[in-house]
Amino acid sequence: MDPSEAELNAMTELVDVSAWAGTAGPVDTLLRQRLGDPTKLRDIAFVDRTTWDRVVSGLKIEVTAATDTDPAVERDLTPVESSRVEIYRRICLLRLGITPDHPGCHHQWRRRNVFTTGNVAHEETQAQLGSRPYTRR
Repeated sequence: MDPSEAELNAMTELVDVSAWAGTAGPVDTLLRQRLGDPTKLRDIAFVDRTTWDRVVSGLKIEVTAATDTDPAVERDLTPVESSRVEIYRRICLLRLGITPDHPGCHHQWRRRNVFTTGNVAHEETQAQLGSRPYTRR
C-alpha cells in the first residue's frame, strides 16, 4: 500500500510523489493550484487537516473549457482520483517522518521517532514521549 523505504527515500520533490500516487496531470495541477502552489513536501505536511479536507472536497476537473457562449463543464473527482489525492498527502507525511492522518481526523500531526537498540528498530510517537521536549543543545 505504501511505497517501500527505498521508493520513499527517492521522493524528494512533489512531482515524484505525484507520479507514485497517480495524481500526475490535471488532478495534480488543480490540487497544487487550490493549495496555493506548494513547492516542497513540507508545504503539504503543514496544511492542516481541516483545510486539506475542504480543499479536496471542492476539487472539480474541467471537462470542457468555457466558450464565449457556454460556461466550463466540470466534474467531481472520481473515487479513485480522490483516493490518489489522499495517497499523495500520506506519502508527503511519511517521507517527512510524520504519522499520517486520515480524512476527518483533526488532531495535530505527530513526528515519528525511530531509533535502534542493537539490531531492532523502535518507533515512538509524540504521545508515547509524553512531555519530553524536543530541544536543540
